[in-house]
Amino acid sequence: MTEEYEGFGLWRECLPPVGIAWGFRALFKNGEIDILPTNCSWNGVCANLPSVRRAFAEHVNEALTIVRRRVRRMYRSGELNVHSRDVHCVFEDKALKIIVSTNGYHGYLYGVTISKVQDPTKN
Repeated sequence: MTEEYEGFGLWRECLPPVGIAWGFRALFKNGEIDILPTNCSWNGVCANLPSVRRAFAEHVNEALTIVRRRVRRMYRSGELNVHSRDVHCVFEDKALKIIVSTNGYHGYLYGVTISKVQDPTKN
């Protein structure tokens, strides 16, 4: 877990401890996001188990297509403002929740993807 994510408070969404969570920082311009692979981190009691990470990552990758469309739409409507510190849920299903915030920093979007189940391999 990086200190910057703690500072933005997004990891607090993971409490009580979850099975696994993945945090990211993305470039954010005109509603488009480009996730920076060097600015991602894992958290959770199962985060170091390869089978759990793999199953979770597959679900996250499927959800990111929807997330990109929602973020673009929210930006264009003004709901997601680059000057705001508001936190938005941009995806949620029975097993996964994705929240994002620009934290008022023009040019970046911060996010946390949280497993709502203890073991994503059993989902």
